[in-house]
Amino acid sequence: MNQPGALRENADAGRWIPAALAVFSLVVLLPGSGSPSQLTKGDVYTFVFMAAAGMLETGQYLIPLWNAKIDLSKPPLFHWALAEALRFFENPFFACRILPILCSWVSVLLIYALGRLLALSRERSLLASLIFLSCAAMADYGRQPLLEAPLLACLLAAFYGLTRACLAEKPLWLLLFGAGLGLSAMVKWVVGPATLAVYAAAYLAWSGRWRWLAGRPGHMAGALALAAAIALPWPILLVWRHFQEVRIHMYAQLYAERFGDYTPIGNFLGYVVTGFIPWSLLWIPALMRIKRASLEQKMALGSWLAGVFLPILLIANRSSRYAFPALPALALGLAATLAPLERPWRWSLRATAVLVGTCFATLVAALYWMGLSPAYLAALGLLASLGAAAALWRTEIGFIAVGAAACAACWAILVGPGVRAVGFHDIPPRVLEAIGGRDVRRFENLQEAASTGYLPIYLRRRVFIVDAGDLWCCGLQGNSMLVVLSGSSLDRLKAAALDQKISWRVLESWQSPHTHPRWEQVRKALETRSLAPLDVTHYLIELNR
Repeated sequence: MNQPGALRENADAGRWIPAALAVFSLVVLLPGSGSPSQLTKGDVYTFVFMAAAGMLETGQYLIPLWNAKIDLSKPPLFHWALAEALRFFENPFFACRILPILCSWVSVLLIYALGRLLALSRERSLLASLIFLSCAAMADYGRQPLLEAPLLACLLAAFYGLTRACLAEKPLWLLLFGAGLGLSAMVKWVVGPATLAVYAAAYLAWSGRWRWLAGRPGHMAGALALAAAIALPWPILLVWRHFQEVRIHMYAQLYAERFGDYTPIGNFLGYVVTGFIPWSLLWIPALMRIKRASLEQKMALGSWLAGVFLPILLIANRSSRYAFPALPALALGLAATLAPLERPWRWSLRATAVLVGTCFATLVAALYWMGLSPAYLAALGLLASLGAAAALWRTEIGFIAVGAAACAACWAILVGPGVRAVGFHDIPPRVLEAIGGRDVRRFENLQEAASTGYLPIYLRRRVFIVDAGDLWCCGLQGNSMLVVLSGSSLDRLKAAALDQKISWRVLESWQSPHTHPRWEQVRKALETRSLAPLDVTHYLIELNR
């Protein structure tokens, strides 16, 4: 039996590393998880919240509903889990984050396991996990109630299962591949299976291990049967009960704008570079020393990158989060090729040290300057940023791992207590009391209305979207209703109400910072040491016929 060298080592040595990594990852990911401030992505408040809240309100878990209409653009597995978390946990924002946090935590541990599987030392495997934990994309998406963190966990599990089965010649690991394949399909339709299919085809063909796999058709059939058992029951039941709606929706998806073009490769590379901050500079010497990686590492990681990029490049105008699954392979490749004593590596590491020390210290100082961070937290953030810079300046693998851990701690301070103090999406209790048990609607779906989009989580029930053409949509009955809106939408509501002969009055108003302010607003806020220049005004309005 052929096993990689990392699997033949004494299992007792260094056993504390995975446990320490598991504890440290949770310490980094959990701060601020109970506040609404971190939830800042458009898909969260336009669809995810409404689908989960609709399941809780109606008790209908079979079909995700968006604005009282069937929406099959995403499978329901994540929404099922989110709805159950909302039912179980008292804090709705912690309930929204706990699943992606756990998935990100699992991904960090799987990266360490993959490093060991690909014959990286424990030190380098730990470094790869910490690099991924401390990159900007992890800070941005690792805690978000979006599909990226669950999808990545499923993909990495399948990646590990297939690679472990081939390297160790233990076909039972193919069951993990099948489970990851099925779960990825239930998280994001064809994206997961397409990624894993390209990876499996490239890896098996490149390594020649398809011959070994061909000699075990029963095990592979069992893995695929497990994937089918996970992924197929819900679509079959859905087609059986709602064939007409499924046919119409699938026809619309086939001709959707996202399939009308391809994603430019330059855009995707830009997403990868920005998502990999602050480690992006290290890819210059890594590419110069790519031959340092073993053939097995090149085959596995190269096939993984092909599996991530090729399917998604066919989908037009995708955002940066679609590059998120590529980052574990980049972190592992970086750890595999790292040679800190060589001049290109030393220069890149010291440039990264300057970048880390300057940027993190500046951000922490800005929070303290604005009065958003207590002195002890600012001091802790400053120590972490300077410690990260000092550790990276030493250009030794152990110190680089310490620097990566310090970077992750900086992100934890900024994304946790730091962003929480800004108060994104805070809705005062008096507004929620004014709504009470009445139905409430959102007027339009503008980016500045993000805060009002969090009402389904505050209220744990659906909040439909209305437009100016029909203020009494979504089957609402009666002669009055509540509407929430933000900023410039008030003028449009006034015009629509006048056109439809509707009277209105403002019940409550509140302010919260804009999630995408202009630079002039940010500069003025820093000058005045106040968040007032960033504020958007939101209104709770009662309409009467």
